[in-house]
Amino acid sequence: MGLAGCSRQPPPNVILISIDTLRADHLGVAGYSRDTSPRLDELGSRSTIFSQAFTPAPRTFTSHAMMLTGIHPHRMGVTRGGHSRSIPREVPWLPEILQQVGYQTVGFVDSAPSGWLSGKRRFDRGFDEYFLAPHAKDLWYAWDMAATADRASAWLDNRDPDRPFFMFMHTKSVHAVRSDLPRPDARIFPYDKPEPYRSRFLLEDSADFTWSDPEIGAGSLYLAGLNQAYYEGTKDPSDFPQEYLEILEALYDAGIYYTDEHLGRFLDHLEATDLLDNTIVVVTSDHGEAFLEHGFFKHSATVYKEMLHVPLIVHRPGSRGNPVRSEPVSIGDIPPTILDLLGLPVPPEIGGWPLFNDAFASYQERALFAITQDGLTPARGLSIRRGDWKLVYDSVRAGEGFQVSLFNVVKDPNELQPIAGETERAAALLQELLAWREGEEIAVGEEIEVDDETLEHLRAVGYIN
Repeated sequence: MGLAGCSRQPPPNVILISIDTLRADHLGVAGYSRDTSPRLDELGSRSTIFSQAFTPAPRTFTSHAMMLTGIHPHRMGVTRGGHSRSIPREVPWLPEILQQVGYQTVGFVDSAPSGWLSGKRRFDRGFDEYFLAPHAKDLWYAWDMAATADRASAWLDNRDPDRPFFMFMHTKSVHAVRSDLPRPDARIFPYDKPEPYRSRFLLEDSADFTWSDPEIGAGSLYLAGLNQAYYEGTKDPSDFPQEYLEILEALYDAGIYYTDEHLGRFLDHLEATDLLDNTIVVVTSDHGEAFLEHGFFKHSATVYKEMLHVPLIVHRPGSRGNPVRSEPVSIGDIPPTILDLLGLPVPPEIGGWPLFNDAFASYQERALFAITQDGLTPARGLSIRRGDWKLVYDSVRAGEGFQVSLFNVVKDPNELQPIAGETERAAALLQELLAWREGEEIAVGEEIEVDDETLEHLRAVGYIN
């Protein structure tokens, strides 16, 4: 199989950018009140924005598995087993498909060698070069979009100019910071960036709160400990002070601004080197982040909107408009969309839909399923969205078992007001959800050795206590 369009013009390059932990509603393109994302907003002004894009799971590993295969992580058997799975060998893999038709493939990934997107979990498959973070071990914000942008720009300057390229860029600069590295002061914030970014959205003297507790930890571990206490019922999330919640969101938003600024530098480099006019650029995220909307912080514990609603911006060569499309889509639609835009065949095993293809315009209404990852938090959940309706089936309090909640997501987009009167609709959606959960897996993620280094890394970023 050869490169698409070789006889007429160079095939488009592809850059897939995943901004870890970025919820869609904290961006200017979604109407957010703070100016967190001026460069992404500018890119969106000449791209297609999918305003209702969702991830299949509130986890880095599982969501990126679907982002690069189009296959739901539950079907790949990677949502079970906690932190001990890898990508199945037999599933189609977007970087490998493009490598096989002549693309240069490179990844710049904010993951430690024992992290979620490491080669240990087979994420480096199909890449000619795959670079891992941290970029500087003495930085408390070790995942650094500034360094990622610089390294990616340098690679562009030294690539083979006669061949198209696929670049996967992943940054954790919005994510909660690690708790095991020294700070320049005694304070440990769950989200943090160097000044002047840290204080950009904070009120004067509002950063003095100490995010720690001797019984549950500090920084991101403090939030993880609160989640555990909320699940067990030993603490009530309604007791968390509103002013501190506002500080927490301001710190989170500072990470978005920091990431956006350095992403902008990278986009400037693309423009200055005349690459942007022949490059497909896709910007998305693996999951969102919670600030007690449904009784938890961070991500992974639930399958509500704040966890699953992610940005999806697609810049296509030659496109100058700003269409906003509101149909529900999935990050699993990214692989078939890229292949379709390149004029390459989409393997039948790949899930999802090519979003700019006429076939998608006439598709039958589909269900979007989400699931938490077993073994990482005691809370568990599944959900199904079909049309205007979403059903959540979850267990988020110790000893209570699974509960059913039904929402009309048009009238109640933030999923805060469960509807009690639609029993037949709820029963039908629950039946469909449970049947999907029991469906056959097409592959099973392999067990990997979870050594002390891996456990310490996961603990440092607040995934396990």
